[in-house]
This record gives sequence, structure tokens and C-alpha cells, in this order.
Amino acid sequence: MVKKTYAYAVLEGVAQEMRKSATLSLCYQFETPVARLATGEVLDLAKEFGTPRTSGRWGWAIDEAWYVGWATGMAMTGCPAIARIPYQAAIFGAEYINHQIAKLRSMTGGQVNLPIVLWIGGAGRRPGAGGQHTDVGEEAFYAYLPGLKVVVPS
Repeated sequence: MVKKTYAYAVLEGVAQEMRKSATLSLCYQFETPVARLATGEVLDLAKEFGTPRTSGRWGWAIDEAWYVGWATGMAMTGCPAIARIPYQAAIFGAEYINHQIAKLRSMTGGQVNLPIVLWIGGAGRRPGAGGQHTDVGEEAFYAYLPGLKVVVPS
């Protein structure tokens, strides 16, 4: 059995879901969604699914609120969306998360369900991160919001 890195395992799961659903899209910030095994096997979501289903070779601009808004809009139209936001910077998208994503199901009497995943990278968990990227523990903030489900891999 080949050992997989965390990055490879996560992208492999995303790729499996994207193969199942023709409308699932992945928005990736300033990076290319690529992972490599020690055996040399490469998983390149941008190459496999292209744009507009992924954010392409170099990702899109650094604007966390835009990513959360994009994912919210996609989900509102019924298209499942995954927004990859590095460095725990999703606090910039907190307005969408708190006032739209978390509350929309309740505000519509259960008529709207948002098929959305906000994949937020773990900041401050590795050396070399700048002070603005060390907001460790935002998971607790999001877990407190009614209507959200928070999953933290070990």
C-alpha cells in the first residue's frame, strides 16, 4: 500500500467527487490543485477537469470574501462548490458564512440547502507563517454558528 500525503489524499477525494458530479466545481486560491505521490504519480485537477470547473493553472486572485461569495452563489443555483481558502483567512468571508450560508436554510423554512464545502487551510500550524496568517482556532468560531457543520481532520 502506497503512503499518501495529506494533500494527495484530500485532492484524491475531491477528484472522486468531481468525477461523480458533473456540476461540482473547485475554486483554488493562487495555487494549482496538484499533488504527487512518492512513486511519481501526479494528481492534477486543473488538467483533468479544466476551467471553469477548477480555477485553472495558477488559481484566482487573493480575495477570500470573493471565494466564499462564489461558492455561495454556485450552491444557491444548485451546483455543488468547494472553495479552498488557505491560511485560515476565511474570516474575511465571515459575512457570507454567518449571514448567508449558515442562515439561508432557516430563513427559507428548509426550502434551500447549500451544497458547499469551505476547505480552509490550517494556519499557524507550521513554521514561517506571518502574523496575519496565524489565526489558529477559527474552527471554534464557525462551529458556534447555527446551521454550519465543521469538520477538522486529525
